[in-house]
Amino acid sequence: MLLSRQSLLESLPASHIEDTDTDSEDAVAELRVAALHLKSSEIIRDIDPSGAYQLAYDGARKAIQALLMAFGLRITAAGGHYAFVKIAESGISANPGWLHFRVMRQQRNTIEYPEGSHQPLAPEAQVEAYAAAFEIIKDVEKLLNR
Repeated sequence: MLLSRQSLLESLPASHIEDTDTDSEDAVAELRVAALHLKSSEIIRDIDPSGAYQLAYDGARKAIQALLMAFGLRITAAGGHYAFVKIAESGISANPGWLHFRVMRQQRNTIEYPEGSHQPLAPEAQVEAYAAAFEIIKDVEKLLNR
């Protein structure tokens, strides 16, 4: 997929994405936040696996958000977090970390909004989320030529 503003706009319904007054500087700042979330995830992995998972997810989501910001775009409230999944699955990258983002979102929602008895997070789930977020952040750095 050729990454362009138009390809990003075409990956979502018009009500899920909108113009915003952001640029490459804003995108770089957001990408730094994404990287910090991922670093924090690594630091607390053994102490708070669920929190570490959520930070890895947020790092990946913020990296995708940084990519959109570079093109002057953002996800609307109508699009919500699911719109980030659609962007991740749109073919921006062949890297499998992007396709794992759907699983990350589902697991993050299970952690954030538990139903019934709360099952502990499997250690490998956090490791997989960290690896996927790392791949997404590195890809966005490349896409933004950073």
